[in-house]
Amino acid sequence: MQDITATIVCVEDKYWRDVEIIKRFKEVKRIADALGHTLLMVPGSLVERHWNQHGVTMSDVRISASDRLNVVRHLLLNGRSTLSQVAAQLRHPEPIPAVLQLAVAGILDIDLDAPIFPGTLVSMSHGQ
Repeated sequence: MQDITATIVCVEDKYWRDVEIIKRFKEVKRIADALGHTLLMVPGSLVERHWNQHGVTMSDVRISASDRLNVVRHLLLNGRSTLSQVAAQLRHPEPIPAVLQLAVAGILDIDLDAPIFPGTLVSMSHGQ
């Protein structure tokens, strides 16, 4: 796993959907970038300890907040990546099912135009 120092700012979902507030957050990000600091903004729902708003039933696959943040950080910094690259960001004992659970929950998008294999492309959900 690549070591990158970044500050992750979790924006409450009600503010994440507010265009004017997000413009302000983006200005702060621009200033931080100009000062040499990596600032990543994510909706709070990505890091909540417990979430099941999408009816996820894979209860035996629990994903820690730090694992979710590692995935988000990787995708924000690197863009679309393979399933194996995203799974490598997790310390989870079952990384592939964990990534698939994030896709089922609507957090990640997975290329379903072909069979799922280690080279399947994964990205942040367009809904996030």
